[in-house]
Amino acid sequence: SFLNRHVLVVGLGAASGSDIAQDLSTTAASVTLSIRTERYVISRGLKHGMATFLNWFTLFTPAWLGVVGYTYFDWWPCVHRLSPGVTDSGDLLKEFALQRIKRATLVDRIQGREVFFVDGTSGKFDAIIFATGYRREFNFMAENLRPTSGLFEHCVLPTEPRVGYILFVLPFGTHWQVAELQANY
Repeated sequence: SFLNRHVLVVGLGAASGSDIAQDLSTTAASVTLSIRTERYVISRGLKHGMATFLNWFTLFTPAWLGVVGYTYFDWWPCVHRLSPGVTDSGDLLKEFALQRIKRATLVDRIQGREVFFVDGTSGKFDAIIFATGYRREFNFMAENLRPTSGLFEHCVLPTEPRVGYILFVLPFGTHWQVAELQANY
């Protein structure tokens, strides 16, 4: 439980770090988000009772277009203007403005509960969550258990129905609702 604890989330990423930080901001004593790369933040969900552009876009965009866009993202000339990247987020900017989430630079070193950042600041934390991304390599797994492109509902390995890969997709919107739905399979 993170109730009344001081939590450091390392990594903003495409969505995971920002989603985790937002979820924790309502229960933790403090949440600090360590960000390596600055990103543009696009609001997800509702604002003032109205759907955001991202909601409308994903409502009328077929899923295959999102897959094609993700696969061939570098081919779109306008995407390079968005460098260093885009993060879709519910209320991250509001949480920063209300100081429920604090921003920190890269972690320099950790000594016990104290974390030192590259800008010379430091803080004491009860928990550190790494949302720093990953590389999808499964060399450590038996060949017959490795994920294929034909996963049932994008999560269950057809040849081994007891093996599932949760969030092995890039969903539009929140990741956690997709993970919960996939876990039901």
